[in-house]
Amino acid sequence: MFTLSPIGTMSGYNPQHDEKDGSCGLRPSVAIPSAAWVRNFWANPPRRKKPLKPTACQTIPLMPLGFRMWRHIRSVRGTGKDVFMDPFNDWQHDTTHGVPLGGIGCGAMGRGWRGEFRRYSTGKVPSGLVYITDDTPHTGFTICASSADETSGCMLLPKPSNSQTKNVRYLSADTKAQSHQLYPRAWHVYDTPTKMSTTSPQYLATCEQISPVIANNYKDSSLPTSAFEWTIENLSDQEIEVSIMFTVHNGTTLSQQLKGGEHTAPVSEAACVHMAHPIEGHPGSYALAAEGVVGEYTTGAPQVSTCAEWPAESFDTLYSEFLARKGKLPRKQTRQSGPSLGSKGGLGAVAARVKIPPKKTAKMCFSLSWDFPIVNFGASPRSYHLKYTEWYGRDGKASVALALLALRERGTWRDKIASWQQPVLDNPATPEWYKALLFNETYFLTSGGSLWTVDGGIHPSKDPAKDHVGHWLYLEGMEYRMHNTYDVHFYASFALAMLFPLLEKSVTRDIADCVLLEWTDTRTFLHSGTTGIRKAQHCVPHDVGGPTEEPWGKPNIYNIHDTSRWKDLPLKFVLMVYRDYIALGKDLEFLASMYEAIKKVLHVCRNSFDPEGCGMIQNEPWPDQTYDAWEAKGVTAYCGGLWLAALRVAEQAALLLKKNDDHEEFKKCLVRAQSVYSELWNPKGYYNYDSSKTSHSNSIMADQCCGEWYIKACGLPSVLPDGQAKTALKTVYTYNVKKFGWKAHQGDKGPKLRGAVNGMRPDGALDTSSMQSMECWTGTTFAVASHMLMEGLTGEGFDTAKGIYEGAYNMFGFWFSTPEAWLCDGSFRSLGYMRPLSVWSVQWGISLHERL
Repeated sequence: MFTLSPIGTMSGYNPQHDEKDGSCGLRPSVAIPSAAWVRNFWANPPRRKKPLKPTACQTIPLMPLGFRMWRHIRSVRGTGKDVFMDPFNDWQHDTTHGVPLGGIGCGAMGRGWRGEFRRYSTGKVPSGLVYITDDTPHTGFTICASSADETSGCMLLPKPSNSQTKNVRYLSADTKAQSHQLYPRAWHVYDTPTKMSTTSPQYLATCEQISPVIANNYKDSSLPTSAFEWTIENLSDQEIEVSIMFTVHNGTTLSQQLKGGEHTAPVSEAACVHMAHPIEGHPGSYALAAEGVVGEYTTGAPQVSTCAEWPAESFDTLYSEFLARKGKLPRKQTRQSGPSLGSKGGLGAVAARVKIPPKKTAKMCFSLSWDFPIVNFGASPRSYHLKYTEWYGRDGKASVALALLALRERGTWRDKIASWQQPVLDNPATPEWYKALLFNETYFLTSGGSLWTVDGGIHPSKDPAKDHVGHWLYLEGMEYRMHNTYDVHFYASFALAMLFPLLEKSVTRDIADCVLLEWTDTRTFLHSGTTGIRKAQHCVPHDVGGPTEEPWGKPNIYNIHDTSRWKDLPLKFVLMVYRDYIALGKDLEFLASMYEAIKKVLHVCRNSFDPEGCGMIQNEPWPDQTYDAWEAKGVTAYCGGLWLAALRVAEQAALLLKKNDDHEEFKKCLVRAQSVYSELWNPKGYYNYDSSKTSHSNSIMADQCCGEWYIKACGLPSVLPDGQAKTALKTVYTYNVKKFGWKAHQGDKGPKLRGAVNGMRPDGALDTSSMQSMECWTGTTFAVASHMLMEGLTGEGFDTAKGIYEGAYNMFGFWFSTPEAWLCDGSFRSLGYMRPLSVWSVQWGISLHERL
């Protein structure tokens, strides 16, 4: 195992704090990392961007695919199921998202950067993964401040557009408020939000949101719970009493799937409310809790109260009662079973209040948890159980215990999070924007439809390995609903490899098991209209399945192409096995267990994809790799380079495992392949896109040295002639990075960074031969930046990565929903995507000397 480590000052780059401060000037006493992304509550959001569409010329050849896709979608939905993707109904751009709540793989509850509770994926039901993005206007915090002269309060949210309340006061634009986001924590700071006049006592209220995502911690990181620690600083010269109410709406999320039985009830032995929430026969519940004492004030401890099963449509009344009682909740008759009151469900509420002397500080803490322990997919009767059930059972009644745990352990979690983040945050050689980018893009481990199960895999009856930590699933994207999409995971997997290497090991084992099997059910491939089997033996799957079918049991829900003939998948498997071997501390036993699968997939490649017997695989005249709408033909820079890298890895693995005959065979094949690949070298300093001699065959591909990048990450000898990778990356920086920025700002004094566009022509024009060639892919941009850093191109590497930060967090407003792709004007494709997790490959490059 390895830990994140700082490195010395890197030559060629001078990190400067040159970002505009997004705050409104509030400086609370709470310790907030300076690298956290900061935003003023009232800052004007970027204009909403539109999903990108192919040009007229690009549309014509896509029309047969479009017709077959439309027919497929209609057919699948006619059976009552949903499809894995729907390009005709894109998700709309939303600039409200923030650091999500909860651990990883346990369902997630989103929270906007202004405090809204939204984007839920806490329930899993037979119809697939439930993902609801609507706000719940009655879920949130309300504050009440009392002094000798006045009592006033407000709900700590800007007024929601769907709110129907009449007498509830929300945050006004006159209130100074700012948000700090640094996954898995966030802070919301308010300056006297209840202010009624110039004589109102001034105070600062800071809410620190803590979720237990901790690197290399395989227990706490799986828990579906979060804590909210409030710090109130009395800046006035008089005593004030501050009360905070936390309300949660039971019945808004997943309402379409409810079959009755939800109810809300207080927990007598603690300041906690339990909210039962069964879904289609599966047990489930939420709980919210407050720390303090029930009854009269005691020295130093907040007074807490609870209220259960209040009708949601009467939130106005609850709010008024809370203020009238100066922060103490009304008691209400509750029922232990039966449906919630009212047509809109019930509210649970907990509150705490405390008296604060002049110039003093007080703390209050709340928590929220959920417990949906059982997962089903599609019509399959097979059930899976989430990781945390190993400690908290499978009856769906653990939410109270989890909520109380968060109150007790929040300090420990805070310290552990700081411990694994601090080496990065303290590194003076990297800029502040990069630190915010690195941690905040990790949100996808929580919000990316992730599931961490105890049981699962291709062989559920197989005895687990001694270091087995369960099975991991996450979606390719919120719009592309395929689990563990492997060509994309190739880039994103650096996050798991660095933070949870045993989970990454589990993913690789599941893929290896799948490699050795075949699935012979036939389907129509939507791009070509031809038919074939779902997955051929000894081929690497595109994905392990989708939420509407049976993950692991039915891989390759993706049916646009016959991915058994994709050229990159087997090579990426080989490279990831070796990278995982490194991440696991050079685990030779793991490498040996993967060796049979490595040999099988490389054997298929040589026999099926080398038609000339020259030692080099060739792409067919259709998009047969991760760029699945960008055709490459013959010997290609992308897949050819991956082939060289895979042979280098196989050669090294054979050497380590003392497979001498295999070692010599792979070595000879590599030499032959290198000779063929060298013909792609362009005297202008890059590898041509492919050998097809078409009008775009000499385009400059940003990802052209992908194979060499992985070789460099693994510490193996280069597969390219000395200096050529560095020269190619300089060309990519000049054309794909800097000229792409110029395209967006004609007439400006200099380029504006936007990332690395996939394809550029040698004359500096965009490659418009396909929709994907003219896109900037956020995740591959990070891969290119990582490789630049490994080659000593430090300034160029950070500039390239900074383009994604500028686009996502400043210009376009894609924070916490970074898309797969964008154009220079911000039009986008596929929000909330897996591949940007490859930002961790940048950190891998920075920490390379510590690992090898």
